[in-house]
Amino acid sequence: MPMKARALGLFSALLLAADLSTAAESRTPYQRTVAEIMADQQTADLVAGPRQHPRARAAHRRDLAVNPASAFSPAFPPGEAAAPQPSPAAPQTIGVSFLGATAADTNAFPPDTMGAAGPTQFLVGVNGRIRTFAKSTGTADGVLNADMDTFFTSVRNGQPTSTPRVRYDRLSGRWIVTIVNFNVSFTNNRILVAVSNTGTLTNATVWTYFYFQHNLVSPAGDTDFFFDYNTLGVDANALLIGGNIFDATGVYTGTTVHVVRKSTVIAGGGGDLVPSGNVVAFRNLTGTPGGPGPYTPQGVDNLAAAAPTDSWIIGVDNAGFGTLMLRRITFIAPGTWPPTGISANLSLTVPATAIPLTVPHQGNVGGPDGELDAVDDRLFDANLRGSRIWTAHNIAVDSTGAGSGSGDRDGSRWYEIDVTGGTPTLQQAGTLFDTAVTDPRFYWIPSIMVSGQGHAALGVSASGATQRINAATAGRLASDVPGTLQSPLLFTASATSYNPAADPGPPRRWGDYSYTSLDPNDDMTMWTIQEYCDAVDSYGLRVAQLVAPPPATPASAAPGSVAAGLASVSVVITGTSTGGSGFFDPGAGYPSRLQASVSGAVVVNSVTYTSPTSITLDLNTVGAALGPRTVTATNPDGQSRTSTASILTIGVGGPAPTVTSVAPTSGDAAGGTAIVITGTDFVAGATATIGGVAATGVNVTSATTADATTPPLPPGTLNDVLLINPDTQGGTLAAGWLADFTDVPQADIFHDDVEKLIRNGVTAGCGAGAYCRNAAVTRAQMAVFLLKADLGAGYTPPACTGTVFTDVPCTGGIFDPWIEDLNGRGITGGCGGGNYCPNAAVTRAQMAPFLLKTLLGSAYNPPPCTGAVFLDVPCTGGIFDPWIEDLSAHLITAGCGGGNYCPGAPNTRGQMAVFLVKTFSLP
Repeated sequence: MPMKARALGLFSALLLAADLSTAAESRTPYQRTVAEIMADQQTADLVAGPRQHPRARAAHRRDLAVNPASAFSPAFPPGEAAAPQPSPAAPQTIGVSFLGATAADTNAFPPDTMGAAGPTQFLVGVNGRIRTFAKSTGTADGVLNADMDTFFTSVRNGQPTSTPRVRYDRLSGRWIVTIVNFNVSFTNNRILVAVSNTGTLTNATVWTYFYFQHNLVSPAGDTDFFFDYNTLGVDANALLIGGNIFDATGVYTGTTVHVVRKSTVIAGGGGDLVPSGNVVAFRNLTGTPGGPGPYTPQGVDNLAAAAPTDSWIIGVDNAGFGTLMLRRITFIAPGTWPPTGISANLSLTVPATAIPLTVPHQGNVGGPDGELDAVDDRLFDANLRGSRIWTAHNIAVDSTGAGSGSGDRDGSRWYEIDVTGGTPTLQQAGTLFDTAVTDPRFYWIPSIMVSGQGHAALGVSASGATQRINAATAGRLASDVPGTLQSPLLFTASATSYNPAADPGPPRRWGDYSYTSLDPNDDMTMWTIQEYCDAVDSYGLRVAQLVAPPPATPASAAPGSVAAGLASVSVVITGTSTGGSGFFDPGAGYPSRLQASVSGAVVVNSVTYTSPTSITLDLNTVGAALGPRTVTATNPDGQSRTSTASILTIGVGGPAPTVTSVAPTSGDAAGGTAIVITGTDFVAGATATIGGVAATGVNVTSATTADATTPPLPPGTLNDVLLINPDTQGGTLAAGWLADFTDVPQADIFHDDVEKLIRNGVTAGCGAGAYCRNAAVTRAQMAVFLLKADLGAGYTPPACTGTVFTDVPCTGGIFDPWIEDLNGRGITGGCGGGNYCPNAAVTRAQMAPFLLKTLLGSAYNPPPCTGAVFLDVPCTGGIFDPWIEDLSAHLITAGCGGGNYCPGAPNTRGQMAVFLVKTFSLP
């Protein structure tokens, strides 16, 4: 860089740092915003140059006897794990692909290939560089682009950094980056942790930094040793950081795992984790340098949302080949601290393994020294999905894919391990390898991920003596034969040789690992970052979006036809799956979910996932025109498939509504009363009529209720209430609404009893919309009142004879048959002289025997009279007095007020309503 540009860069960085000083005052010394990091970075790269990072030491692995075969008994047919790869295309296709970093901007050998997908960004974190990219386009977004030493400057103690690991933690919505520092003595180094406070990184994002010196973690140990090749696993409880231990001379001594309390690094203020007890060590997992145990212990990422009570560590067996070693770290309960302990070695026999070979590559001019480093057979990553751990490593294999110390190529071996109940069993194992007899392709530095659909993807580097160094991926569907992968796919096209002067070997550094991550938005898209030769004597780190198969194509609907006008109706959609296509929903907690749409104004209320070929739609067909419809399903990753034909028809014939009640049941005949109509199968957009007149303000509030306002109606009428759904089907409540009589409004004391008389068909009023509440009841009217109240509105008396009462001649009088029937029942003998006196008013005293005899029978006689009930009923010989007192005893009357009964007063129509309702318990 010219001196002028260098000076300007330093000056602008100082200005930015000054601007940010005020914001920094409220934070701890271990917290920095992205803007502050970027300000520091403006000068950090000016003096940087190529540097070798500490070699991922292979310990004693190359001195162990290779396991040429094992007693492994797979849970699937023998030979499948090592079968040549089938021919179908890869299950995942390449979407967005971009260059994440190159040798020129990392200045590191090797890069330690690492990066992960977050909500909107992909974060590349490698030796010498941490950088953000927009997931949607693959372009560097300019938010974060810094050297790792600058990024971790607050906790690295002035020492350089190496071996970064990057995770996006979906459970907390934070980014987690770990790394180690090292110095010339390679002793007592630190493990460094950075945690963001946002999921989408911006200039304002605050990173909080933590550290611990590995030998000081309780219980203290490994003093003056070097903690090498730090791994990372993240679950709801902890960060699991495993590593190999070497003395200052480079002699391997064993392995250690550090467990970091996750809640502390998510919410804490940063700094040393040792004094607070928020990091615990499990040391010497192999017992002796050559003893059994997990070599390069890999922390296992747990992808579940629920907090576990177990955390897992996995590695190849330190003492040999063909065996994996697991350790289970336990907690009393989810979220508790510290862990209660770690299990003994849990041994798992796998198909034969062997130390991988160094990797040839086309254009190599360095001979054996210029070949590429495959490190050893350590596991490069591990993920727990449900109760299954998925992990991968590279091994030497022969042309059949079998692990062999005499193998002539490297393959990438992967495993699915069931850890249900804490006991590991191998579910399946497979190997990505080349079957070519000569000049085979090598696959090495693999990483594996499994999606919520159960599909898996492997990311690797690929090269051979006659092939350039490229990045590749291979995958499998959940339905594929156990132990197999589909055909590998190169997603780079290198055309250049790799002989960097800064890394002459032997061998040339590569890897030392890679990573394949799962998109936190949809639980189905995967992303892999792999190293390849991007230009002459340069490496590049290529990020590729691995797009899942699309949804199944909707092929049929059950039922195939649904009615228009329904607010809610369930339809099961069955799809056709080809090439792994399938419906998928990640469940609650994910921002992207399974969706569906139906053409032609049909609203999808909800989508319920059942299986990869079956979903249930809850539809709203209100306002939808009749006719055929297509159905489109859209998976969480945005891929859609539409039925090739109309598989659903909107028609008539949905369930007809029913109306069961109206509240209130009566109101002003002038209209304007707000009512609630109750019933079943109401649909939004329904209309209503009362007495054939349209109600206003009809609003369906649910499938069982609707609001409305009554229209003007003739007073004193019972009116049918009709609700009509948009599909023209209706439900009726007969006589559901009473338009009040003009003289008996809602507030009248007789209103409720009069309404009951009307609803029971005892009377229809006196005409012209009135009830005549104050008119006296005649003896003729009384006959009808009594018999209808007792026997029901449908009762008809026998034919009239004209032979019972002189003044009831049966010559057409409407009351005559009722009067004779009342006599025939022994309820009345007339008014004397052979007459009935039909037009005479009935007194309140006379009503007492009429009511009781109708209710209890003509033979009924009341108890003796006491004179103690009503002041005006003294029981001094009045023939009605005992009946009046008995009427009170039956709770039919309480008198006319003031302690009186008013026996001589005429019985009004209003009073008659009360007497009849109480006597006959009319509802």
